[in-house]
Amino acid sequence: MTNRQHLGFFMPSIKVGGVERTLLNILTELANRDFRLTVLTSQLPDKFKSQLPENVEIQLIGSITATPFFLKPFSAKSRTSLNAMWGLAKFLKQEQPDALYSFQGSTVAVVARFLVKSKTQLFVRESNTPSQSFIHDGYIARKAKIRLKRTLYKKANTVISVSEGVADDLVQSVKIPRAKIKVIYNPTFTPQLIEMAVEPLEHKWLNTTAKVPVIISVGRLSKQKDHLTLIDAFALVRKTQDARLIIVGEGPERMALERRANELEISADIDLVGEHSNPYKYLSRANLFVLSSIFEGLPNAVIEAVACGLPVVATDCPSGPREILLNGAAGTLVPVGNPERMAEAILAYLNDPALAELHVQAGNDSLARFTPQRAADSYLSLIDEFKH
Repeated sequence: MTNRQHLGFFMPSIKVGGVERTLLNILTELANRDFRLTVLTSQLPDKFKSQLPENVEIQLIGSITATPFFLKPFSAKSRTSLNAMWGLAKFLKQEQPDALYSFQGSTVAVVARFLVKSKTQLFVRESNTPSQSFIHDGYIARKAKIRLKRTLYKKANTVISVSEGVADDLVQSVKIPRAKIKVIYNPTFTPQLIEMAVEPLEHKWLNTTAKVPVIISVGRLSKQKDHLTLIDAFALVRKTQDARLIIVGEGPERMALERRANELEISADIDLVGEHSNPYKYLSRANLFVLSSIFEGLPNAVIEAVACGLPVVATDCPSGPREILLNGAAGTLVPVGNPERMAEAILAYLNDPALAELHVQAGNDSLARFTPQRAADSYLSLIDEFKH
């Protein structure tokens, strides 16, 4: 019989994105230590599963094909959530793990633990600024969601915040006591990232001897990422000098971005390459990275760009870019939604290699903050804090 601590990691649906990469990096690091690890989810793509260490257990919960009869009247989405709650509660009661880390779906995790009166330590993770996440909801819906988050988060042992900015927002907008929040940066800077960055890549602008600089952005094509401002800024850059723009990502804003590029007559110099499992090989071959987001938590793409040796222009949005870029010592911060200032910052790097190199070096020197080893140590320290 083993005395290894049993750690559960809950995420209602695993797809492809920053949260998934964070979960994978944490599990990969912990798999090298003496723990029993279980991933609990309703959806696990084969590609993600194939990257998991062999000693990580998987429990599929929340599948609507296995829904109890009394949940049949609910919608598919509601059935999935309720069934996940049912499955998670069963797991907590039977397995009694030492800790459960909820990467998403914290409502389900909190209620599941309550239902079975579990003594398992529960740590919920907040990856975005709550005040911004609900900004497009109506007043009543926004207030209701904030109140629900406040009620549930207070029942967790600790709220894991991905940045100081998110922590501050949790205190101000959700009224979570600061003592209940632990800031743990994402484990983004990994040996695998560096290995993947040098994998072969064929692209018309990145495998050429031409000296035309390539600007790159990585992120879902959504309103939150505000690529429209980036395209407007790029159009201003193009008035001054030749350049190319690559955006790695997919999403509902693709048509709007293509339309704007056509209106500005710069579509020939922009390539929306879609979603890629390895954006690092694009990053490592570009000249400059731009983040144009309206809000973030701690944008992994900025950390990845720094790790790939790129100078970074980022909006000073809530939150994360300012922390990653050391208040501007490791990159250039510009106002949200301001294409003129963004274009100026881009041109400053393209025309001043010494400035770019200075900021790149400062960023590289600070990457130890984002290693899996440091994140795993911090995750595990939470368990010790609540031992009686």
